[in-house]
Amino acid sequence: MRVLMISKTFVASTAQRKLEELARCPGVELTLVTPAYWLADDGSKQVFEPRYTRGYRTIVTPMMFNGHFHLYYYPRLGQIMREVRPEILHIDEEAYNFAQEQVAIYEKKLEEKRKEVRQYEQNASFRPLSSSQLRPKPWIWLRVAFASASRLFTG
Repeated sequence: MRVLMISKTFVASTAQRKLEELARCPGVELTLVTPAYWLADDGSKQVFEPRYTRGYRTIVTPMMFNGHFHLYYYPRLGQIMREVRPEILHIDEEAYNFAQEQVAIYEKKLEEKRKEVRQYEQNASFRPLSSSQLRPKPWIWLRVAFASASRLFTG
């Protein structure tokens, strides 16, 4: 089972431990997508430290608008998703950000191409917000603008 994990959290080596544990599961082929660094609120630069990387592949990729929690995205993500062809996709990012919307757009495109029916785990902590849930108006406007411009971000 191909699993794609997308997160800036794993620039910190301590967070990588759980990925080693996931990779130990039989039949799991885990790939992590993470930026080379994250610009923290205090102006410091957290550089990716590949410390706990046994059993899984790591793809370090550029991030646009690094340090801006709701505006960043991964320009090469479409290319990476086509290459990895994940069966399970997990994005570990803040709600209401472009990276999350980017993944939703690419996942929809991949689903349309595969024409597969998937069952998603019903665990509420892993479910994305449904379109029927209330979102802040500024976010809705940004989401529409991002979706319209998504062709610019395909990798």
